[in-house]
Amino acid sequence: NPLLGIILTPLLLRTLGEELFGYWTLLFAAISLGAILNFGTGIAIVKRMAETDAADQSARVRLLRSAMAITCIGAALSSLALGACFHFGGDSIFPRMGRLNLLIFVGWSAALVCFIEQLDNVLASALKGLERFSLAANLEMASRTVQFAAVATTALYFKALEPVCMAVIATSFLRLVAKSAVVARWFGASAVLPGWHIDRPMLKLAKWGWAQGAGGLFFGIADRLIVAAMLGPNSLAQYAVAIQLTQQ
Repeated sequence: NPLLGIILTPLLLRTLGEELFGYWTLLFAAISLGAILNFGTGIAIVKRMAETDAADQSARVRLLRSAMAITCIGAALSSLALGACFHFGGDSIFPRMGRLNLLIFVGWSAALVCFIEQLDNVLASALKGLERFSLAANLEMASRTVQFAAVATTALYFKALEPVCMAVIATSFLRLVAKSAVVARWFGASAVLPGWHIDRPMLKLAKWGWAQGAGGLFFGIADRLIVAAMLGPNSLAQYAVAIQLTQQ
């Protein structure tokens, strides 16, 4: 991801311009902010899978279905809250961003990607719970490369933020579908569907996974949100590039 980001950043900055690149940075800050509101099932399902007898396939299927149900609820609520904040309070929260219609579009795009990403994270964690670490890593690297290529191609062709956001949404959805098919192969044809029998030990584990992840993630994106609110898209673009270079 850092390598692909280093390649993509100058391309987007050149094709979209400084202002739109600022909105692009805000998009991914908002996606990360939405992930803070999830129920932390990623780490929990890895541990619960490890505790379950490898020969008890039905128990592992129930765990996955329970994790999908918990995540669907959390992802839906957090995504709706995120989109609503941008839609109804975007001009108050980010008064210096300037273009309200684009701000609302970025907010709802982030909400949709946030929902998809949280489900995707559960599927990746389920593979890790089966100790299929190489498979999970290869799927992630391949799908991210395809996504970055789609974003770069769309930016070069359209030179506008809206089509680039749509490319992110489309490739995120395709990644989810592909990962669902792979997980279904290891768990069973209907394993990726939510099951409403909630695993209580998973909920207990999830809250600590959420607390650990949310704290670090929030402090990693809070600066971008503050810059966007106080200084606007052009300053956010400059700040994001500088931070990205030092993070490598």
